[in-house]
Amino acid sequence: MAVKSRLKRRLDYEIWMDNQPRANETITAYSTRMAASTAVSRYTIKDSYVTSLGAYTDKLPRLKALQEMLFHIEVGSLRTIGAAVMAVKDPEILARIDEGITDFLTPTAPRQALPTTSKISDKINELVNLYDPKIRLPRDFDDGGKPAPVPGIFETDDSIPGLTEYRITLPDDQASILNSVLQTKSISDKTSLTEAFYDTLTDNTTVTVTKWVYKAADLTDAPMWLPGAGWLSPAAQARWEEMVTVVKDATEGRQEETQAHDPTMGLVAWVTGVHDCCSGPSSTTKTPATQFEHRIPHEEGGATALDNASRVSQHWHNLKTDGQVKYLHDPVTGMTVWLLPGNIFQVSVPDGPLTPGGARLAMTVSEHRQQAEERARARGEARRAVHNEKIGYDPAAPVPF
Repeated sequence: MAVKSRLKRRLDYEIWMDNQPRANETITAYSTRMAASTAVSRYTIKDSYVTSLGAYTDKLPRLKALQEMLFHIEVGSLRTIGAAVMAVKDPEILARIDEGITDFLTPTAPRQALPTTSKISDKINELVNLYDPKIRLPRDFDDGGKPAPVPGIFETDDSIPGLTEYRITLPDDQASILNSVLQTKSISDKTSLTEAFYDTLTDNTTVTVTKWVYKAADLTDAPMWLPGAGWLSPAAQARWEEMVTVVKDATEGRQEETQAHDPTMGLVAWVTGVHDCCSGPSSTTKTPATQFEHRIPHEEGGATALDNASRVSQHWHNLKTDGQVKYLHDPVTGMTVWLLPGNIFQVSVPDGPLTPGGARLAMTVSEHRQQAEERARARGEARRAVHNEKIGYDPAAPVPF
């Protein structure tokens, strides 16, 4: 099955790569010709395949080389990647993004579970936000090509008799605070999230939540990572740096162990920083919606320590509890080997900030930001020199009095 699936991906890829628009062929003629042979809508080809696959081919040579060696990525995911980088023009930024997405999509273990299309979309958008935050991404537009609601929209709809609907748009990092507040209030009061939302706004109560953000202490201009929101843009990072009240060394949590069922805060912080989402193969459940998992149940003697810890969604926890799946966990790399029905195994590789991949990305972003600052400083000095020459001012000359 795996061999046939790879062949299918390769054939689909080669159909589009080997049949690019001919010289002087209009987009309409090309899309009509390809639609007749592939049964893909002419409008989809014209609006998506041509532009996004063209951007992938022209702007991401490292990813293209990897794909043409492994043929492990669906054409649909490549279109998503190409669409995200279409507006990026700076060659250095494109090289950084190419390096980041290629690293993310390079398998590091046998039978590794490949990221889903939604995870690939999240990653490429995250990289563009890190390196070129002024770019409007495809997700910033609706299906008609019009700008989608930006963070800051607040709307009400009372068209349904007896009901009012609210719509609010927030950046992921700010929404994570609101989600945590509502979940904490809901659990505390044993109410629904809707009731918790109303009570939080109308009750004279205070809800306190603790949020962890991760940042390498040994890097200058290091990026910051927030569970659920991922790597933050410079603007979002500035917001969170102002809110930080306590700074701790996350590595200390690796060694923490307790006889109790509930883990220590340090251990939870470390495990959360390793697993950017549920450790189930190809799971897309983000960290805030997962739970701390004892591989060997605590009531059966399983330790509350890193060797026995992971993060999984309720779905994968139930499958394990029911005996349908089993897994082995490597506490050093965070890799999880899942044994599935039919004696099939699959490996999930985490991508949090405390993994090797996360560390590489943090270093690359740090280098990029430092180089950008140096170039900005050089441009400022050059403009100042031109201005000084224009007005006849020599800053090195002795003071004339």
